[in-house]
Amino acid sequence: MTTEISSHAAADQVQAELDKQLFHLKTLYDVSHELLGLTDINMILRNFLLMTMGNFGTAQGFILAEDAHTGEISHFESFGFEGEERSLIQNIGKDVLAKKTFGCFLTGDDLSGQLRDLKPGLPLLLSFNADEASSGVMGLGPKIVGDGYSDDDKELLGTLVNNLAVSLKNARYSEALRRGLDEIRVLSNI
Repeated sequence: MTTEISSHAAADQVQAELDKQLFHLKTLYDVSHELLGLTDINMILRNFLLMTMGNFGTAQGFILAEDAHTGEISHFESFGFEGEERSLIQNIGKDVLAKKTFGCFLTGDDLSGQLRDLKPGLPLLLSFNADEASSGVMGLGPKIVGDGYSDDDKELLGTLVNNLAVSLKNARYSEALRRGLDEIRVLSNI
C-alpha cells in the first residue's frame, strides 16, 4: 500500500512539474508573439507589462526605460498606482538603475526606504540593459492570490525580460531604418 501511495505521489509531482513547464512555455510564447512585429517602444512596454502582470496574477506593476547616455527617463508605464505613487515609483526605478545591477532581482531590503512607503509594495524588481543606449527596470506588485514570487517565477520573468530587450533593440533599429529611409526620400526630391 505504501508503495502505491509513494508511486501516486511521485506521479503527481511529475505532473505538477510538467504543468509548470507547460505554463512557462505558453507564457513565453504568448508574450513573444504579442511583441513580434511591434516597433513602437511605448506599445511594446505597455503590452509587455500588461501581459506579464496578467501571467503573474498581480494588479500592480510598472516598467521604466531610461536613456543610458543622459540618465533621463524615456518611457514609463504603470498600472494600479495613482498620483504620488507614480512619482515615487519613478524615483525607485532611478535608484535601481543607478545601482547598475542589470539582471539581478531586487527587494525592498536592497533599496532606500522609499519602497517601504509604497503600499502594498513591490515585492519583485528586475533591472535590465536593453542595449548600449537604453536600460530599464520592471516592478511587480504582490500577487492577488497572496503567494510570494518563487525562484521559478523569477526565472520566467528573467527570460521574458530578455525577450523584451530583443524587442526593444529591434524597435530601435526599425526606427533608425525608417529615419534613414525618410532622409533618402527627402534627398531624392531635392
